[in-house]
Amino acid sequence: MAMLMAGASHVLIPKFEAKSAIEIVEKHDVIALVTVLAKFKDQEAYVGKPAPHVELRTNGDDFIGIGTVPTRGLDLMIGYADQFLASDSSAQSWTGTDDVGFTDEHQLWLIGQESSRIKTRGANGYP
Repeated sequence: MAMLMAGASHVLIPKFEAKSAIEIVEKHDVIALVTVLAKFKDQEAYVGKPAPHVELRTNGDDFIGIGTVPTRGLDLMIGYADQFLASDSSAQSWTGTDDVGFTDEHQLWLIGQESSRIKTRGANGYP
């Protein structure tokens, strides 16, 4: 988390292949590597608990609570210099994300993105 707060970013690859992994490490100056066992590749993405200074919720629009995941906290930017509103406080207002997921005992699971949602036969799907 400290690295993200300092400006680092995640580099995701869908499948580990040694040659392409080395190229990605060199291209993006990767300094840390996390891998996930292949047996978990078809499961939702387990994110875990949010950092202590971050709040999140799910706006569940179905009976099991799957929905968009807005967030708020002191780590969010409050806007651009030319659009700053003195009355707005990012710590107070919820910021929408494109992420869709659910919580289970305060643990966050992501299943897709709202912009990728497909509605078929009355059910939502996230490819």
